[in-house]
Amino acid sequence: MIASYLMASLFNLAGPDLIIIAVILIFLVAFVGGGIALLVVVFGRSRKTTPPPLRPDASVDARLRELEELKQKNLVSDAEYEEQRRRIISGV
Repeated sequence: MIASYLMASLFNLAGPDLIIIAVILIFLVAFVGGGIALLVVVFGRSRKTTPPPLRPDASVDARLRELEELKQKNLVSDAEYEEQRRRIISGV
């Protein structure tokens, strides 16, 4: 309230002018806030979760099947799949 009074006296604005300025400011705040919220939603969902580790005590066959399941669920990339497959086969 005090800010609107100061703005009115400083810029010699009447009631309708202040209402127009207030409406514009409200729309700007809503637009910027909505844009930030949209960015948080979009980029928040794009993070990949870390796939569960393969059980080292399982047999080679079981670990390869488990790795294949992770790939089919798109929890590991092609490069990660190839690297893990190579490690399992080589016994590292």
